[in-house]
Amino acid sequence: MAGRRAAILLSTVVFFAALSFNAAIATPPSFPPGLVRGELIYYNSDHPGGPIGGLQSEIFVIASDGTGKTNLTNNPASDANPAVAPDGSAVAFVSDRTGPGYDLWLMDPDGSNPRQVTTLHSLGFSVYGRPAWSPDSKKIVFSNGVDIMIVNSDGTGLHTIVAGGLNREPAWSPDGSTIAYVSESQNREIWLVDVTGANPRPLVAIPGVAVYQPAWAPDGSKIAFTYDDPVSPSGRDIAVINVDGTGFENITSAYDSADVAPVWFPDGERIAFGSDRGSTTPGVVGGGNIWVMNADGSNPINLTADSLEDADTNPDVTLNKICPPADHSQGQGKFRARCAR
Repeated sequence: MAGRRAAILLSTVVFFAALSFNAAIATPPSFPPGLVRGELIYYNSDHPGGPIGGLQSEIFVIASDGTGKTNLTNNPASDANPAVAPDGSAVAFVSDRTGPGYDLWLMDPDGSNPRQVTTLHSLGFSVYGRPAWSPDSKKIVFSNGVDIMIVNSDGTGLHTIVAGGLNREPAWSPDGSTIAYVSESQNREIWLVDVTGANPRPLVAIPGVAVYQPAWAPDGSKIAFTYDDPVSPSGRDIAVINVDGTGFENITSAYDSADVAPVWFPDGERIAFGSDRGSTTPGVVGGGNIWVMNADGSNPINLTADSLEDADTNPDVTLNKICPPADHSQGQGKFRARCAR
């Protein structure tokens, strides 16, 4: 009898030990409530109260259906220009936490574990604009306001691939071979360069018109960008062009608004961007809200309509790598298949 009790007790211990182990490996990482949805948009919001120009910049995340808006950085520093690693492991951003001047930082997707990657401020430089990840999530390309530089995500291997002039806003091609960037040496133009720094060549050069913020389509066939449209009342529109320089198309010309900072969804069918459409502060660069539209500019949707007094811009889109729990999976088969990739 005693032996049987011991066997039952041992079985019970093993059962609960296995249950605890399985629960441990099945429990997803922590994440802001309401954001286990599949498509997340990270962006920065500039609002009154900060040290630079009277604005305080924080990084937020929101689901692509407009729910679950969460401030991830919420601290006295200015944190901006988020860029999500392709594998979903980290978010790169710029911050003046150890300033003066901005450096490159990383944080986990839920805003935890912030860590500094560069110390350019100690050399009198700042990271300028949004950084961009290599397709394998191991390297980051960025601008110091003058040069285009690449660094490993652990801060090692810093080197320059484009030097001289004013070179900014780099974007890494999906196949890893090419960097698009804005050259301001003469006019603001979009150039392409091999990732080694070889073969720089112009892509978008419109006489007398400045262009900004190139963003590669997921299949590498097109680049979306912002430009100063001389015939637009708002002054700024978003256009798309083929990587061979053909097929220029203004996709926001139907709207009297300043539309900026385009970024493609992973499916290549939609674009997120910043816009002052309906804003109480029209004319602010990216001022107003984060919007989503089809890749041809149709069906625009305002995602952050609750923050018209702020300037929400610089979005980046990722597929959330945290899959919904099994008991919440009904009707989410398509998302779960994508999430599991």
